[in-house]
Amino acid sequence: APSFLFATFMLDWMLAVASEWLDHSGLFSVAVFDALCPHVTDRASPPFRRVRSANLMTRLVLNIHEFPEHRMPDVSRLLALQREVCAMYHAERSTADGSHSDVFQSLFELTLHVQALVRARPHLALSPEQYRL
Repeated sequence: APSFLFATFMLDWMLAVASEWLDHSGLFSVAVFDALCPHVTDRASPPFRRVRSANLMTRLVLNIHEFPEHRMPDVSRLLALQREVCAMYHAERSTADGSHSDVFQSLFELTLHVQALVRARPHLALSPEQYRL
């Protein structure tokens, strides 16, 4: 099995340079979204994995228009991050130099983009099962 760093490096390269090679049916991207989600949402995930995964997830969220409407990722899985980001902000704002962790910064950026996406396309706040009803 490839290492996490190698796999995310390859994904980063594919998203940046070789997007024309991606499966335009959305299956590849949904699978990637689903694979990255646990690394982003699990607080027990090592910090470097959360940062790397959140940065890649942000790119997927920013390019949500590339997903076919019938094969959208479950963006609702990321909505709970907002509470975690707020808690991290309050916990980290008391540092002496006022800086924030890389995990906070990457999750904050992802949360902003998820919230903007949900405002623009409210149906994405629902899980696919709820949306189909």
